Amino acid sequence: METQGLCFRLSDKHQSQHLTPELLELKTLAHQFIEKMENMALAAEKSKDYYKAIQYNMESLKIRKVLFGQTDHKVSRVLNNIGYGLFEIQSYENALQCSRMLAQINRDLHGNTHEEVGKALLNMGLSLHYLERPEQAIFHLKESLQIYKSMRGDHPEVVKIHGLIAQVLEKMNREAEAIDHLEQSLEILKSADPIDGEASSNVLLQMGKLNCKIQNYSVAEKQFSQALHLLQGAKSQRGSKRDVKVAVLLGEIAKAQFNTKKIELAKETFEQAMGEFEDLGREDHPLYKECYAIYEKIV
Repeated sequence: METQGLCFRLSDKHQSQHLTPELLELKTLAHQFIEKMENMALAAEKSKDYYKAIQYNMESLKIRKVLFGQTDHKVSRVLNNIGYGLFEIQSYENALQCSRMLAQINRDLHGNTHEEVGKALLNMGLSLHYLERPEQAIFHLKESLQIYKSMRGDHPEVVKIHGLIAQVLEKMNREAEAIDHLEQSLEILKSADPIDGEASSNVLLQMGKLNCKIQNYSVAEKQFSQALHLLQGAKSQRGSKRDVKVAVLLGEIAKAQFNTKKIELAKETFEQAMGEFEDLGREDHPLYKECYAIYEKIV
């Protein structure tokens, strides 16, 4: 459907009252076209055909800009969907530009500290992380963090963003700063009632790995052990099936014990870890192979 000739705002209610029947019909057709494109985009997205989803959303966006103007929450919504698709096809530079436009639109619509602005800044940070521009990624992630904190200190996105900042800092070999962000994340999780054992376990695992990188093995062993305890508690409450996370934590504990010269204890924990991997048929796991290689040296 061609829209270049439409030079007026069809969304203006006062103006709509004075439209000719022909233009009112055109407006109705435009709305129908948008609905069709967005439904097709949604179907393509569900089937993970992101290229088609982007194409359909782009067609919708062209019409929405004419109907509602550049700064409108409906335009923002479609632009967000386009950005998601671009991120999924790893077109990070284009996804970044989408998020940048979204941040500005939502500032104009809602002000500087709205959740939608925080979301756009978070997506900018993610794209910049994948584009290997860490300083810029951290800048926008911290901007997003402050917005979510201002809304609610224990907002779920606060935990997520602390973790993302830690990942970026780790790649920059700034382990101490990364651990600090994870500690803040863990404090929020621990303050919840009931505590999210699995999420807390994941943060402790990440902290333990960072402490291993800086050869702080005793602290790492404690963190891996706490992570295992929390994970097993969470699984017991939910009646969850066994999975590889328990084996991974046992393997990490054994390695930390080995590096702190607790050889007999490490030997026992290696046997537990390898048994878990084997029971799950996961002898292909890189950590299983690493555990097996160390275990062979100490038996």
